[in-house]
Parts: sequence; structure tokens; C-alpha cells
Amino acid sequence: MTTIRQSLIIIFLLIGVNLEAQTPSTCFEIQSILVDACGNPEGANEMARFIIGPADMNTADLSINWPNNPYRNICQNANTASKVAQLNATIQACGLILEPVGGVLPAGATVLIVTSEDMDPSFNSFAGLTDTLYMIFQCSGNTQGHFRNYSSTTAIRTLSMSFTGFCSDQVDYDASLLVDANGTPTTADGSTVNYDFAGNATYTNPGCQAPISALLVNLSANSSTVCNGDLITVNATIVSGNFLSYFWTGGAGTYANPTQLSTAYQTDPGFQGTDVLRFGVIGICNDTSYTDLQITIGSGSAASINTSGPSTFCAGDSVVLTASAGSTYLWSTSETTQSITVNSSNTYTVTVTGSCGTSTASQSVTVNPLPFASITANGPTNFCQGGSVTLTAAGSGPFLWSTGATTASISANTTNTYILSVTNGCGTDTASQSVLVDPAPSAMISGAPTVVCPNETITLIASGGTGYLWSTGATTTSITINTGGTYSVTVNTSCGSDMSSVIIGSSNLNVGFSADTLSGAFPLDVNFSNTSVGGNIFSWNFGDGNTTSANNPQHTFQSNGTYNVILTGTDVLGCTDTAQITIVVYDDTQITIPNVFTPNNDGKNEFFNIFTNKTNLGVNGQIFNRWGKEIATWNSLTEGWNGKTKGGSDAAEGVYVYIVKIIFPDGNIDERNGAVSLIR
Repeated sequence: MTTIRQSLIIIFLLIGVNLEAQTPSTCFEIQSILVDACGNPEGANEMARFIIGPADMNTADLSINWPNNPYRNICQNANTASKVAQLNATIQACGLILEPVGGVLPAGATVLIVTSEDMDPSFNSFAGLTDTLYMIFQCSGNTQGHFRNYSSTTAIRTLSMSFTGFCSDQVDYDASLLVDANGTPTTADGSTVNYDFAGNATYTNPGCQAPISALLVNLSANSSTVCNGDLITVNATIVSGNFLSYFWTGGAGTYANPTQLSTAYQTDPGFQGTDVLRFGVIGICNDTSYTDLQITIGSGSAASINTSGPSTFCAGDSVVLTASAGSTYLWSTSETTQSITVNSSNTYTVTVTGSCGTSTASQSVTVNPLPFASITANGPTNFCQGGSVTLTAAGSGPFLWSTGATTASISANTTNTYILSVTNGCGTDTASQSVLVDPAPSAMISGAPTVVCPNETITLIASGGTGYLWSTGATTTSITINTGGTYSVTVNTSCGSDMSSVIIGSSNLNVGFSADTLSGAFPLDVNFSNTSVGGNIFSWNFGDGNTTSANNPQHTFQSNGTYNVILTGTDVLGCTDTAQITIVVYDDTQITIPNVFTPNNDGKNEFFNIFTNKTNLGVNGQIFNRWGKEIATWNSLTEGWNGKTKGGSDAAEGVYVYIVKIIFPDGNIDERNGAVSLIR
């Protein structure tokens, strides 16, 4: 490997601190303008700072051309003295504000002019003042702003000042470059423009801060290309500000003389990257301010590769390889960026070229595969009971089967879904294999009683196979039969056949009966004869709500109607059979009610009653006189009204009203009414 030294870039940072230094060679120099002042009205609180040269100046000779508004001369009075006193009371550092005596501005003095003696001391801070500052005030009268605030387009404004008979100074600024506290060009209180002695403008915004004198330090190095181990010269220039002492510090290297403004600096041979050198200035308040000089140092050592993470990882991930600093890069992948992203196993090489030379570095990357699970069967996974299949895992272990086995192969002989898990450092993968074990055929007949009764059918249902053949020749799953016997079925599957049979008994039960008459008037007596064969339990239903279990019953039908007489017989096998005969009973009832009777004890027509050809009728009779009073009652066909009252006395001859209720055997009632004459 060749080692060649690389270059470095020196970055200069210019940072202001609160001290004062160099005196200009001219009679004065404008240093700063507070353009967008805090306070209201703004035109009474704007400020500009300048520094007097090698000779005293007098405010009586001062003339100013503001960008806006006329110059109103300098006022110094009790009001301005009060303002100065108020401001001095706010200073927290070691600074001091003075008013000139007799208008004299001493050589080397820093002067701040305020645009109005009516300024408000509370708006723009002097708390950090560390120097002696002379303050002068423009006479009151201008309330509008003297300076152009931020503009979205270019707007050049000029401030010129002169001491008559001596010299003048002029500075410009562009209002479109005024910034806020973040350095963004926009409208914001505190926008300030600072100038060096050449009139070059710097735009800043310290907020509501007076443009008090600031320490300005410039740092530099004698070379713009530095490799680690080089000897360089670093320089400090204190442009403005007062100070007690200064020194160099920081950095990875060593200084030849750290208390000199210019000194040799030996860079560290082992350091590569940004080296931060610091220049410290001890101010008159005995505080220390630092200015940084950043140096980027190249390396003449071997190139190196940094990884964004582990160089061994799982497939699907990646790692970023970053080469050490250089100016050009060439990777083994042909990429020319400082960093590359890789996701496959390899040894990656980069050649780094810089001002300090060329070198190479390499980095091995290992990508581990993700776990992969698969299952291979050594035969059919659908087979008959008693068989088996071997399931073999593919890939690298370790293996874990759902059976708990950890071997590469297992034997499966039951219906199941077998799951394989394969785990490595990159995770877990699974695979599954279903195994279906067909059972041996097992014929079975079900679904029916073992006896077929008369006039009935039963259904025999076969199961246990995929194909069926009955002893009847049928090939359906079920058959329907109506006779007894032995029935068998052969069931078939891909795993063989099996047979089952069932014996179905039969019954010779045949129920029948006869009647000695099939019709007649009520009450009708009928004799029934049981002619059944094979039964042992019988039940009669005569159709009129009456039943019996007698073998050969006799039954009287009490009212007219059509009656379906049913005989149910049951045999010892539990079979039942029925027989039916219809009996027709009609009504031949004759009823006569006389309209006169003679209860005179001559033995003739002594009672009033109904006359009927039936003996099984009931009767309820009532007799009422002409005034509607019930005088007699009776309730029998064999007796009636004998012509007497309820008290036993003879009723007088005359016409009486009757109400007779005739009650039939079936409970029906026939109510009749009329008049009867009693004659003695």
C-alpha cells in the first residue's frame, strides 16, 4: 500500500468580542450603524458609532448627511446628562459612558452619536459595555427614521460625516441585506451594519443592543493545504478593541510561542479531520473572549472504511461503507462516492486519493441467509390406514416439528397437518404438509327398527364406505323395504370392502271385527265381534266419546248420528293395525203435548204430560197461571201435572201456560211451550 499525504482546507471564522484596539490613521472612521432601532419613535433611538484618529476632534466641527432627515447639530445639556447617567446605571460590565468636555472628542476615543436627545434609555441595551465610550446627542426635532429599514429589493443608502477643515468619511449599506437574529434578510428590530476601516459592510442583528464597540479579531494560516504532521504559521490580528493580553490554545498540535500574535504550529502526525485552534483575548474587565480557527487536516496514513453497523447481518438488510476523507474515491463496485450501500456478501475495496496521496482499504461483509423451511414427502400423503409417509425437512437446521421431534425426518401415519419450524440468527420460517389417512371400510346399517309392520315401510341406511351394494341389488346409500328378512350391504373404499347385514322381523297382525247391526233408531244396541288375527291387545273407540278394551263388546248409541267405530290391535312385536265400521243411528222420536186434561178422579185423562215413543228421554215441566206465577212442576215421563197447586189444593178450571224441556240422551234439550185447559 502506498501512503501519500493529503491536503487540508483552512476555514476562517471571524468572531467579535467586546474590546477595542487599533486607532485609525485618518482623523476618524465610521464603524457601525444601528439601522432598525428598538423604541418608539424609532427616529429618536437610532445610533452610529465611529472612532477618532490620532488627533482630537470637536463636535462643533461635526456635520452629518443622514440618509433621511436633516442634520440638527449636537446638543449637550441637563437632559443628555440625565440620559448618560441612566445608561451608566444599566452597565453590568466594566465600561463607562462619558459626554465630551467642551465638545472635545479625544484622539483614539470611540464615539456613539444618538439621533435624538429624546432617546429612551430603556430600549437598546448597554449592559455589556467594556470600554470607555463617548456619547453625543443630535438635538431633538427628528422623530422619523434617519435610515432606510429592510427592503425586499436593492436599496443603497449612504451615511456621510465630516469634521469641517479636517476630514470626512462615508459608508453605504443595502437595505435588502438587513437581517434578523437568525441571519435571514427581513424586517426586524436590531438590524445593524458594521464596517471595517476600508468601509466593507457586515450585516448582523444582535437584537435590542446598542452598537457599542466590539473586539474584532482576524485569524489566518500561511498555507491552504496541510497534511498531518506539517508545520504551519498561524496569525492573529486584533482589528479593534482594548485588551490586557492574548494567547493561542486548543488544537491537537503544539504552538512554538502561544503568546505571540504570529506563531508556528506543528500539526499532530496522528490527527486527521478538523483541528480547532483558539485565540483568546483577555479584556479590560478581566474576561476572556475566544476566536476559533478551524483547520481540516488530511492524512497521509492508510485509507480506512467505517461501517454504519455490523458487517455481518441478515439477508434483506444492508450496511453503509464510508471511506476515510479524500478528494476522489474508487470502490471495487465501480462507485465513486465516499459512501456506498451494500447488501451482499463480499470483500469491498476502496481506493482513496487526496492531496496527500493514494491508498486502499477493504472491508469484508457477510450476509447470512434467512431461514428457509420446506417439507418433502417420500410418497403419497393420502393413503390407507396402516400405511405411513416419511416427511423430510429441507434447509439447514435446527428443525422443530409440531410433533416435538427435532430430527430432519419424521414418519407420519395419522391424519394431521404437520408443521416444520426452521430457526437461525435471522429469524424463523415455517412450512406445513397435510397428511390424510383414509380409514379401512367399516360397513354399518342403521336408521330403522328391526321389525316391519303391516302396511308400513322402513328405510335401511348404510355407512362406512364410498360405494354400496345391497343384497337387493340396489347401489344407493339407503333402501326402503316393506317385508321382513335378512338384508346385507357391501361397502367399498379405495382401502377395500366390508359387509354388514341385519335381520328384519315381520308381523302377521290383521285386525278385523263385525257388528250385528249397522243402523237403527236410538237408543241403538249393537253387539261387536272381534275377528282379528295375531293381536293380543285391543282398544275400541265407538266414535261417541266412549271406549273399551273388551274383546267382544256391546254398546248402546244413545242419540242419532253417524259413528265410525275403530278397533286398534297391537301384537307382541309392537306392530299395530286398525279396522273400522260405520254405524248409522237415526231419530224416530214422536212427541205429543195435549191442550186439555180433566183431573176429576174418573181415572181418565187425570194428568197433563208429554206423550212419546221413547223411554230414555228426560223432562222438566212448569205450569204458570194467567198472572205468570209458577204453580206446579214435574220431571218424569211417568207422571205429570195432576191439576193441583204446589200447596196441594185443586187448581181452578181455566187455561194455564206450560214450559216443557225435553232432554235427549246426548244432552240436547228441546224446549216447548203453550197453553193447556184444565176442565173438571
